[in-house]
Amino acid sequence: MSIKFLAVVEPITGNPISMRLAKGANNPNEGVNEGYGGHIIHVMDDISNLIDFMNTKYYNFSGSAWATRDARPNDAATWTTDGWVWTAENFLTIVRDQRSALLFACDWSMVTDSPLNDSEKSEVIAYRTALRDITTTTMPASGLLDDVSWPTKPSCI
Repeated sequence: MSIKFLAVVEPITGNPISMRLAKGANNPNEGVNEGYGGHIIHVMDDISNLIDFMNTKYYNFSGSAWATRDARPNDAATWTTDGWVWTAENFLTIVRDQRSALLFACDWSMVTDSPLNDSEKSEVIAYRTALRDITTTTMPASGLLDDVSWPTKPSCI
């Protein structure tokens, strides 16, 4: 049986880091490989959907085989040897990143030569304040960014 794919997995959890097509006869050996950034596993099977494979499989080192897991429940979840876990800290990092992007998108409105009138600037200031305060509000138990109660963006921006 020939090697179809090279999987690079985290050495402890078996979580796939990357997948690539095998190189014919010039494949690296299985095992820890610093050049690839993890543990190399040879995959002999055809895989029709690499993204689905990476989302629903992990390499079980004790059984020396691929095992199936549930898909990642939310963006804050990380795979451990005990399964999917997520922490409020992981989720807050994702919320902060989204908040920073939303603030950046309206930075132009705060410059002195902004085309907005005083009333519109006041709306934007209130919006930006609400964005900065978002991490002090109750975060959704789902750990899903879509479930965060984001402030309403003013129509002027």
